[in-house]
Amino acid sequence: MTSSRLNENELEIQMQKQIAELERSNQDLRSEILQCKQKEHKRYRSNLILQGINLIFGSFVKAETEEELGNKCLSVALAVTGEGIGFVGEVGADGILHDIAISDMGWNQCFMYDKTGHRRPPGDFVLHGFYGRIVDSGKSFFTNDPLSHPDSVGLPEGHPPLTSFLGVPLILDGKIMGILAVGNRENGYSFEQQEDLEAIAPAVVQVLQRKREEQEREKAEKALHDSEERYRSLYENSLDGILLTKPDGTVLSANPQACKLFGMTDDDILQAGREGLVIKNEVLAASLEERELTGRFRAELTCRRKDGSTFSCDVTSNLFKDANGSIKTSMIIRDITERKHAEKALKKAYDNLEEKVKERTSELEKAYNLLKESEGGLAEAQKIAHIGNWDWDFVTGEVYWSDELYSIFGRNPQESGATYDELLQYLPPEDRGHMSNAIKKALNEIPHGIDYRIILPDGEERTVHGQTEVIFNQDNIPVRAKGTVQDITERKKAEKALEKVQETHIKEIHHRIKNNLQIISSLLSLESEKFSDEKMLESFRKSQNRVASMALIHEELYKGNELDTLDFAAYLQKLTADLFGSYNLSDDISLKLDLEEIHLGMDTAIPLGIIVNELISNSLKHAFPAGRAGEIHINLYKKESLAANYDIPGPSCKEKKGFHYVLTVEDNGKGISEEIEFQNADSLGLQLVNILVEQIDGCIELKRNHGTKFTIWFSNLESCDNDVY
Repeated sequence: MTSSRLNENELEIQMQKQIAELERSNQDLRSEILQCKQKEHKRYRSNLILQGINLIFGSFVKAETEEELGNKCLSVALAVTGEGIGFVGEVGADGILHDIAISDMGWNQCFMYDKTGHRRPPGDFVLHGFYGRIVDSGKSFFTNDPLSHPDSVGLPEGHPPLTSFLGVPLILDGKIMGILAVGNRENGYSFEQQEDLEAIAPAVVQVLQRKREEQEREKAEKALHDSEERYRSLYENSLDGILLTKPDGTVLSANPQACKLFGMTDDDILQAGREGLVIKNEVLAASLEERELTGRFRAELTCRRKDGSTFSCDVTSNLFKDANGSIKTSMIIRDITERKHAEKALKKAYDNLEEKVKERTSELEKAYNLLKESEGGLAEAQKIAHIGNWDWDFVTGEVYWSDELYSIFGRNPQESGATYDELLQYLPPEDRGHMSNAIKKALNEIPHGIDYRIILPDGEERTVHGQTEVIFNQDNIPVRAKGTVQDITERKKAEKALEKVQETHIKEIHHRIKNNLQIISSLLSLESEKFSDEKMLESFRKSQNRVASMALIHEELYKGNELDTLDFAAYLQKLTADLFGSYNLSDDISLKLDLEEIHLGMDTAIPLGIIVNELISNSLKHAFPAGRAGEIHINLYKKESLAANYDIPGPSCKEKKGFHYVLTVEDNGKGISEEIEFQNADSLGLQLVNILVEQIDGCIELKRNHGTKFTIWFSNLESCDNDVY
């Protein structure tokens, strides 16, 4: 029993050993099979790469364009790496990646550009992201998760989805010339696909470079052919004779016009040579010497035809090297026989003209002497009147100034007359716009005169009067201007002195009127002392205030800088202060003034002052009974300012238009009774207000809401008469 068990254990051990040996054999066999498969796969890859490279080089001859060759390279790259989409691009000198070819599948999945064939889409890519990494590093790169890769910069709208990416640099002579890239392989990429793509990259570089060189060579050959055709056409169709020669005078070829000039065939000219075509003389010898030194000459020579006759010609000759480096010469020959005949005829006519000119000059000298005598009288008259004249020809630019005009401007008569720009330099800067406006009016065919100041070279300021007239041709284009300039400095000084005297007299008149009105006011005050009746005393006080309002205007005119206009806002401030003072009011009644600076003439200011006097007096007397508190508010605005700042309607008197100012006098007192028609009131004050509003051609309206408000629309009578607005 024990022996039987022992045999079973030994048998089991032997079986385990055999199984282990079989497993090792199987493992070795699997390893050998895997190695065989790897070798087979490597051979397959190598064969596929070799076939691809052969296909790339074989496509070089068949492909007509770089893009067609690039597409063939892409098809090989996609076959080697396992399909997907592909791109071949070149790094330009501008640092931008320009496409050479894009695979058909890439186009089919791309919605970035129009593929109808009407236009080729732009192929410019900024070097960043994956492309930038490959170009900057010069190394291949792949990723199977492009969107989350750190170098990803995203995809532009319409670009095909990118699930994987593999790119290798295209390197020529150690410099990166572009990129070969593939993408969207079904199972992604590995180093195996990277090695395969790197293996075909040199072949892609070579064929693309050779194709580019071939295209550039073809382009150069075509340019050379076109250039030769142009020069051949010029050579054969030139109206001048052209000879190609050696420096020793041997003629190599002649164009048809040269054969025509010499009356010879091409062979005749080649046989005659330079010695048989051009007559030897000192001019020819000097010209050949000049060409030897400088490489060219141009001279008038004498040439000989086949029949022995000669003709004058203008010859230009140059040295040049042909394609073999041999020195050749060109001779361009132009027949100038007709020109010589014309020169002789012109000389004969010139000689005849000289005689006529001498005769005419003698006649002109006599006329000139008579003119000088006349000009002398004119110059003397201009000197006495301090007036000079000028003339400016727009076509030739010539400017004429008379002697007196030079004297007025302190300018040297030896200098030319001043141009328009030079004339402006005599004017103070602030006056130059005035001069420009005058010139514009003259150019509109309106003769115009202006007074302006000039500063002489020594710094003296003078005042002159200029009168300008512009002359136009039949096309209404200005061709000439003329005018006069008169020195009116002394006249202006006299006018200013007279104005000053007149100003003094007018101010004295205002002063005397003011004094007389104050006397009248004092007489009224003295006369009122004879009465004790309140109504009578109130009448005297109103009359005094009316006289005071007029006297105040004359006082302001006397004190101010203006003779006939008044700052009405300042006047109202003083008038209202005097009125409030005359009524001995308590502090319960206040005055608010919103006044814009407005200058009015006397014909408007005096009636308007009396109107304000009446309206304020009426408010002070009737609006606030029994010590009632309140406010009087006066507004004075230009119409446009009022429209911008206040919601005040226009006048109801529609027949009156064109008002420029608005005056409002309002209070928040008890208001005027609705029973009173203010335009037909019995009150002397309101009657006076209506009369004076009509006198200044204004318009007045009354509103009784929350007190009393008078609104007066008016214009400055003097301004309207003078059409200022």
